[in-house]
Amino acid sequence: MAAGDSGAARVVLAVTGCPAHVEAELHRIVGMEIGDLLIEGSAPAQTDRLAVSCTEDSVHLLAESRCPACRVDRTLHLNDFPPDAVPRALALAGVELLASLSPAVRHRLEARGADQNVPLGPPVVALSTRPPTWRADAALVWLNFLGDSGLSLWGGRARIAREIGRRLSLGLDMEAASGSRAAALGQVRGVLGSAGAFVGVHAGQRDVFTEIALGGRMGVAYLAGEPGTSNVAGNRVSRAWGGPALSLRLWAGHGSPAFGFCAESGLALLGGDGLAGDVTAVSVRNFWVSLALGVGLRL
Repeated sequence: MAAGDSGAARVVLAVTGCPAHVEAELHRIVGMEIGDLLIEGSAPAQTDRLAVSCTEDSVHLLAESRCPACRVDRTLHLNDFPPDAVPRALALAGVELLASLSPAVRHRLEARGADQNVPLGPPVVALSTRPPTWRADAALVWLNFLGDSGLSLWGGRARIAREIGRRLSLGLDMEAASGSRAAALGQVRGVLGSAGAFVGVHAGQRDVFTEIALGGRMGVAYLAGEPGTSNVAGNRVSRAWGGPALSLRLWAGHGSPAFGFCAESGLALLGGDGLAGDVTAVSVRNFWVSLALGVGLRL
């Protein structure tokens, strides 16, 4: 580390709204980069300043030099970095902003490069972003078709989703469920299988993650009559079912695995009915709702 430059402008680091461990790491890493140009505590009048302000999912960096108009800022999104890389990414981005304003910081970085036999050149901060995130989850599902003869079913769902950028996600799932409903001459049993595709907007951090998504679900419904007596014959029928759907998803948990809840509602434009004589005993059509509880992994 080079010795302090006589008369060189010093730097004050001000951190607000960031977790304590992030603030401590920022001071440590910035101090490693610019050495004794960084001062702690009260600041003399002739100082440069780096301000770091954290919000829920972004960080604003502001570098100011001694001249009134000498300032430059940048906003970084926390979801672009793995959690353990956030402090270093913020520190290096802040040092880069300071170097663009302060010759003293620029010279200090060049001196460090020369000490390490690194060719001199403009300070480059490599802020490697997080690769696209995949999520996989499995859930227990309760599915219910609304109406007087709507069928209620229990089953399971397997899903995989990919985050696209900071806010969008694409999810695909497979679902299977079964249930029965009492009828005048016995009962009607249904087995439903379907595939869903959704495009959503998500927000939050790795610990708490929410998403609202629009898409649809298509599948096959198998309905079978189970007579209560041997004098009545039971019939079986298969029908396509599905339609547009809206889902709301919440995941909570530190890292992976995480625990999730999903509420879904849709309109079955395709569907079928199970009849007992001339009366509709069970219906798989019109509006449906489902609730799911599950566990997921970040891949």
